[in-house]
Amino acid sequence: MNFHEVKELINIIGKSNLREFEFKNSAVYIRMNKNETFPAERIKKEPESNFSDIINNHGEEINTQHAVIDEASDSGLFIKSPLVGTFYESPSPENAPFVKQGDRVKKGQVLCIIEAMKVMNEILSDYDGVIIQSFVKNEEMVEFGQNLYMIKE
Repeated sequence: MNFHEVKELINIIGKSNLREFEFKNSAVYIRMNKNETFPAERIKKEPESNFSDIINNHGEEINTQHAVIDEASDSGLFIKSPLVGTFYESPSPENAPFVKQGDRVKKGQVLCIIEAMKVMNEILSDYDGVIIQSFVKNEEMVEFGQNLYMIKE
C-alpha cells in the first residue's frame, strides 16, 4: 500500500460515519480511530529543523502538506484542510501558535499541523497575506476541505 492509497483511505474513512477502522494484511497494518486524540506535547521541533526532514522521538514521520485554497470569498481566501486529522496550532502546548488572527504570513510558512494516523503534517501557506480569521480550535478533529483560516492577500 503506497502513500497515495493510504491518503485516499484516510479521506474515505474520514467522510464516513465509521468511528473506527482496522485493516491488516501480510505487509500492512492500519488502525484509525476518530475518537482518539494525539497529545500535542509529543510533537518536538528543533529551532533549526524542518518538520518534513525529521522523525520525532516516537518514530512517527512528519510530512509537509499545502493547504487546499478556495477563492470563493470577496473577504479573503479560505485555507482548507488537505486531509482528515487532528488540528494543532503549535508544535507543543508550551509553544505559541504558528499563526494567529492579524499575523502576516509568507508563502511556505507553517500555519498549523494536522496529525493523521500518527503522521504530523505541516500545513503551509500558499500565499503571502494576513490571517483574517481562524475557524478551528487546537486539538479539534478536522475533515478534508474544512475551513482552517481566512487569509487576505
